[in-house]
Amino acid sequence: MKPIYKSLDLLKTGGFGEIYRAIQIKEGLKRLVILKTIKKKLIKTKKIQDQFEDELRVTFPLIHPNIGQIIDYYEDKDKVFFVMEYIQGKTVRELQKKSDKVKKYMSIPEVLYLILESCKGLSYAHNFIDSFKKSKSPIIHRDISPQNIMVTYNGRVKVIDFGVAKAKTNINITSQGEYKGKPAYMPPEYIHGKYYDHRFDQFSLGVIFWELLTNKKLFTGKNYVEVLKKIDVCDVPLPRFHNPEVDHELQEIVLKMLHSNYRKRFSHLGEVEKELEKKLYHLAPSFTPGVFQDFVDSVFKSEILWEKAKIKSLLNED
Repeated sequence: MKPIYKSLDLLKTGGFGEIYRAIQIKEGLKRLVILKTIKKKLIKTKKIQDQFEDELRVTFPLIHPNIGQIIDYYEDKDKVFFVMEYIQGKTVRELQKKSDKVKKYMSIPEVLYLILESCKGLSYAHNFIDSFKKSKSPIIHRDISPQNIMVTYNGRVKVIDFGVAKAKTNINITSQGEYKGKPAYMPPEYIHGKYYDHRFDQFSLGVIFWELLTNKKLFTGKNYVEVLKKIDVCDVPLPRFHNPEVDHELQEIVLKMLHSNYRKRFSHLGEVEKELEKKLYHLAPSFTPGVFQDFVDSVFKSEILWEKAKIKSLLNED
């Protein structure tokens, strides 16, 4: 028996389609999901068709607690639908904005936890093994930014949106001079069109790490070109300059992730995981996801109450 999907409300509208909150119904069982729709009339060009197939091909097999999962895919006469895991939470960008507004910022252990959990999801993708082909199929996200990492209301962290990920299974090839991802989080080797590997994502995560520790933006400019020029120079201010609570050991981890030469970064994110885990439990031996949940609750208290009431109302209407 095929599942039935019933949309509850529209969450976001974009150039390619809409994103809905919905209910998945199968054999009397129900759960909340996200429907990401793409209008078929926009998939007529070969390039867009390939981009769409790439996102599905890359993301569908990924099953990890730190990655937002695609559950299903189907289409009707007008639209194509991704059925995605419903994540009750906010993006790191939303967390940064609200933290600035209410003047509540993450402690260093909380920042370490967020980056550590992000590392776990990305490391899984970088070392992904296709269960059916029995072969390694590494996936580079290429768009790690605060908009593509979510913190859930129960204190978990999930990497989302592998829409521009690079994998062996990709059809779509980036044209020379065409950039994928958000400029302020791109590594120097990518903007020069040079060879890059999984350490692309390490650099991007390093930028987020720096920004969360300092509550500042790292690479800024009036326009796209100015930002790329700053990345090219890759002059990274010491985090301790902005936050004296960052000790020398932690600072060295961040700076190594942000090295302009990818060969001088950590060889893989598994190494970063070990360093962050050791540092986290040295600073906060009793740290648990519940500690991070308490912080998220304190920042988004009103939003959490509103969302619970909204969902309850939508489900009652159903």
